[in-house]
Order: sequence, then C-alpha cells, then structure tokens
Amino acid sequence: MKGLPSFLTKLSSFRNWSRIGKGLDHADVAFLQQKRNILLSQYCILGAFLVSLHIIYDLSIGNYLEVGMEFLMILFLLVVYLLNENKRSTLAKILFVVFINLYLFVFAILVPKTHGVYLLFYPLVAANIALFSRKQALLRNSFVGLSLLLLFVLEVVDYTWYFEKLGNNADAYSFIINLNSSIVIMALTINFILSIHADIEREIKEKEHKEEKLAKELAKQNKILQKANRELDHFVYSASHDLRAPLMSIKGLINLATYETKEKEILKYFEMMEERIQNLDNFIQEIIYYSRNSRMQIEKKPVDFNELTESVIKDLNYMKGANEIKLNRDYQFEEIKSDFSRLKVILNNLVSNAIKYHDYSKKSPKIDLTVRQDDAFWYLTVADNGKGIEKEYLEHIFKMFFRASEESEGSGLGLYIVKEVVDRLAGSIEVDSTINVGTTVKLKIPN
Repeated sequence: MKGLPSFLTKLSSFRNWSRIGKGLDHADVAFLQQKRNILLSQYCILGAFLVSLHIIYDLSIGNYLEVGMEFLMILFLLVVYLLNENKRSTLAKILFVVFINLYLFVFAILVPKTHGVYLLFYPLVAANIALFSRKQALLRNSFVGLSLLLLFVLEVVDYTWYFEKLGNNADAYSFIINLNSSIVIMALTINFILSIHADIEREIKEKEHKEEKLAKELAKQNKILQKANRELDHFVYSASHDLRAPLMSIKGLINLATYETKEKEILKYFEMMEERIQNLDNFIQEIIYYSRNSRMQIEKKPVDFNELTESVIKDLNYMKGANEIKLNRDYQFEEIKSDFSRLKVILNNLVSNAIKYHDYSKKSPKIDLTVRQDDAFWYLTVADNGKGIEKEYLEHIFKMFFRASEESEGSGLGLYIVKEVVDRLAGSIEVDSTINVGTTVKLKIPN
C-alpha cells in the first residue's frame, strides 16, 4: 500500500497535471516510458474523479445498481494505479485497457444510448495509442482494434431484447456527464502527446545548441592547432638549418684537413669523424622528413621514376660501398601521378638500407627496382641480395627507433618514416627477408 499516499498527493496536486515529466530522466526510451506511466496514473485519477461524479448523480436519483458497478470501477482504478506505481506498468496498462473496454461495453448495453456511454470509446482509442510505445505496437494496435470493434457492435446491434434498461427520464444529465468526461480524457491525452512533442523538440534544440557550441570550440581548437603546427614547422626548419650548418662547416674543415696530412692514422680518424657527422646529418634530415610528412598536404603531380631514381642515387653516392652495388631498373612505365617528395623519402630510405646492409662476401651485390601498375594501384618492389633480416625482427622493423642489434647503423627512424609516408599515401608495405639471401620490400600505392 505504499503507493496510496502518492495517489492522494497526485489527486490533490494540479501542478502534476500541467507539468508532466518534469525532473525525469531524459534518456530517450526511459524518459518516454516514464511519461507514459505518469499518464496512466493520471487516467486512473481522472477516471476515479469522473466516476465519483456519476456515483453522486446516481445516488441522487436512486440508480443503486449503477452505483455498485461504479464503485467496482473505482476499486479497479486503484488496483491499476498501485500496480503502475510499483513498476508493474505493462501489466497495469493491459488490465486498464481490457477492463475499461469491457466495462464501457457492458455499461453501454445496460443503459439507453442517449446516456452517451459510447462517447467514451473515442478517447479510449486515443489512450490506447498514447499508453503503448512503438515496441509494443502489437498490443497497441490490438487494443485500438478492440475498442473500435466494440464501438461498431454497439452501433449496429440492438440489445433491447436481451437486457432490461436501467435508465430513467434523466438521460440528458448522463449524456452531459459522459460527453464532458470524453472531452476531458481526450484533452488529457492530447496534452500528453503535445508535451512529448515539446520535450523531444526541446531536446533536439539542446542537442543542436551543444553541437553548435562544440563545432565552435573545435574550430577554435583547430585554429590553435594550425598555428602550433605552423610554429612547429618553422621551428623544425630553423633548428635543422641551424644544426646542419655547423655540421657542414665541420665536414668542410675535415676535408681541408685531410690535404694537410699524410699520416694514415690521422686520416682514419678524419674519416671516422666525417662518417659520424654524416650519420648525425642523416638523423636531422629524417626528423625533418617525419615532421613534413605529418603536416604537409599531399601534392600529386606527374613523377618520372627514372628522374626520381637518379636523384636518390646522387644523394646516396657518399655512402660507403654505394659504387660497388649494381642498381637494376625494371620499370613498366616511367611516369606516375603521386607526391614526388614523399616518394623520394621512401626510395631513399629503402635503397640506403640495401646499400648499408649489403653482403661484401658476394661477388655481385645488387639492388633490383621494379615498378608495375594496374587500373587501381601501382607497385614498387625493392629487392637486394644483402645480409637479410632475422624472421623474429620482421614484425618490429617499422617501430620507431627499432634496431635489430647494437651493430646496426642508423637511427632506427628510416623504416618507421617509410611506413608513415606509405600510410599517408593510403598504401601498404610488406617485407620478406631471409638471412644471407636478401630482403624484398613491396609497396602498393593507389594509382
């Protein structure tokens, strides 16, 4: 009976009628379901009030049998209310709709049509629609059909031969009560539907406002990010220039110093110093490549693969052993449309690795460059017969700063940058390698 105080509170509180759903959980499904439950409780309250008017009227004219049926209705409405308040809402709705349909049907049979009991079926149809959700469409449609069927039966079948009429000469008063009851119930149902619409419209506006606010915030953050990227690009360019300039000066001084001495030991030291400076310069350039790849837009232009290859060979001539390796080209076509600077970064890193890790014990070290294409992609293969890579390291070679051993030369950024550039071009890369046989790298880039 814990729902009875709540029942009395709702019966005496008009605010609860005019502000349906205030303070409820606004999660869409739960919110609408909760509002339907409130509507059912309000139907019970309103029904009890209207039946009470009938009881007062029937007592005044001595229709005691009708009074008994009306007390039964109030008792039933109380049961439905308590079920609904104790979270048995689906059961409460089904009992409510079934009982009201049958009760009105029997009552309409027992009293003259001029009492207007049949009028209550019209708001009952609307109530069926309002009480059940889309997921309960089968129940909703079934009960709407039941109400319409009973109304149709009342209209076409005459039960005068089977039941004694309990009405009296005051049919007009009963008609007025039933008509006004129908209007009030219909108004409550319409108010519920309008309130649902208003709540949904308000939520849509709130979401649009939040989205608009978020879009402005994102635009603001995007401007800040763009500014930070520009400043970072400027910093990387300035820092790399400032770092490379003294390195090139030191390298020039070392070259001059080599002409000033003939001592093999000193020349060896100079050569080691020059090699270390070159490694540091390579590392700085790799950082520049990485920064540019992540921030610069892709510029697709016609790229001559022979020209690209010659540019890479020229840049790598300084590497130890570069002149001892034969570079074979097998290009199905000489020109593609892509980003020249990014392709150069890819080819530069792959060829430099092939040179760096070539096998001196083999008589004819080589690098084979192959280019093919179809309607959707073009394919670049870089294969060498160098030292190869251990199988256990293949899955790690594209990680930042990964080196297979302490003896490995370079910064460990080369293949990581290659993978980043290939991803930026929406392509893919695969590596297959066998120790003492060689390594093959295959790239697939959208054409």
